Formats: sequence, C-alpha cells, structure tokens
Amino acid sequence: MDEPEVKRETGLEVPMWMGPLPGGGYRGATDGLDEAAVRASALLQRAFGRPFTLRFNSDRHSGGAFLCHQEENWIQSNSEVGLHLSLRPIFDAPADAPERRLTGWSDQIDYEISVRGRVLRPEFKPEPHPFYPDGQLRQGVSGIEEGVRLLTERVDPSRLAPEFMAPASPAPPAAPRVRVRRPAPPGRDLFS
Repeated sequence: MDEPEVKRETGLEVPMWMGPLPGGGYRGATDGLDEAAVRASALLQRAFGRPFTLRFNSDRHSGGAFLCHQEENWIQSNSEVGLHLSLRPIFDAPADAPERRLTGWSDQIDYEISVRGRVLRPEFKPEPHPFYPDGQLRQGVSGIEEGVRLLTERVDPSRLAPEFMAPASPAPPAAPRVRVRRPAPPGRDLFS
C-alpha cells in the first residue's frame, strides 16, 4: 500500500492579526514530535480514507494531524477531527507549587484527540467550547494507535463535511445602480 501524502500547513489566516501565524510552525520542534505527527497523519488517512493535514503552533512544541475538509486555511478550518501532539513541558517546581516557571521541554509526547460535536456519534456527548457552538470532545490518550482507534469509534463518518467543500459561491454582482435624473417640475428644484 502506498504511503499517504502528508500535507503541511504554513499557518492560518486570521483577519487583522499582527502576531505569529497560528498553525505556522510547519514542523515539530524535535524530530521525534515531527515524525510522530507524520505517522499519526498517515494512520488517520488510512483509517478514515480522507486526507489529514499537519499543523504545528508557531512555537512548534505542539500541533497535530487534522481532518482536511476545506481548502481555505483560516481559523477553525479543518478542525472537526484531530489528534493533537505536544512535547511535555518541564517546570522548575511541582504542579501544586504556588509559583512555577517553564524551564524547557522534554522529549516525551502527550497525545489528545478532539472531535467537534457536530461529527460525534450520538452516544458521545461534547463538552461546551467557547468557539464551537456544537461543543467539542477532547480526551487524552496514551499514543497514536489509541488515538486513531478512539477517533474511528467516536466520529460518525456520515456527518463529516464533504472533502474539500467548495467555498460558498459569491453572490452575483449586483446590477449597477443607475440614477435617472428627471427634470424637476416647473417651480420646484431637484431637492424639494
């Protein structure tokens, strides 16, 4: 079987945004993180029979493989189904300490699945989410294989958007507005 093509995102378009592009990391910060994301994308493409895209945050410490169903690349696009990967952070104090600072990143990878509420099978309930009115299911998993298995169990394929949905057709151009100037009746000007 041929290896699925891996598509990498170069960043999401966010109107009026002046900072780093969300999803603009292109590659993982470590070879291990990048290779794990490529592997996740390939396994998910095989499991779903649809393309998945790789996207890393601009700091490149986290990212993942996401179902690719739109050619546009804007905030919240291609986010219905995903397997998130992130390097585990290292702090200078335990989690229960009153103050702690991030000191680096380990080579260990944490995994999490995410599914938008609208594509979940009915037996699974999404949690409320500030950006998705239909909610989202997020769940930590032990690795790529478990993530792929749980995603295939939780996603209802009949609810997935068609692959590469065409953007909404723009409205036909309006007929040019032509203002016809009629002569004013005798004794009246145009504005009375």
